[in-house]
Amino acid sequence: SVAWLVEGINIENLQDQLKSEVQCLSADSSSKRKVKIGEKRQRLSARINKFHNTGSQFLKGLEMKDEFIPQDNPTFYQQDIVDEEEEFWEGDDEDWEGFDDEEEQIPPELMGIQMP
Repeated sequence: SVAWLVEGINIENLQDQLKSEVQCLSADSSSKRKVKIGEKRQRLSARINKFHNTGSQFLKGLEMKDEFIPQDNPTFYQQDIVDEEEEFWEGDDEDWEGFDDEEEQIPPELMGIQMP
């Protein structure tokens, strides 16, 4: 349905907004701001799960790849990749606390949206 496709596009827009907010976070950001982003992640994750559950009805019989390949123009996100790599190498070991090796969670702003 068209409404389902529009919902997918809206989710992608929300993912872009959340990515931007997460990138603006710093170590000095307030706890209130961090909690607010955490809440947005939870809501977005729930919305993505609902979207995929609804979409399974529309996508029956279609073979979908599990991997996500961005369809955006690389010139728009190339600098983001460079910035993220620099942040990774400059980060503290504290960033690794709380990660569970057994179960790797993908933040909702980075999840792939399955649409035809």
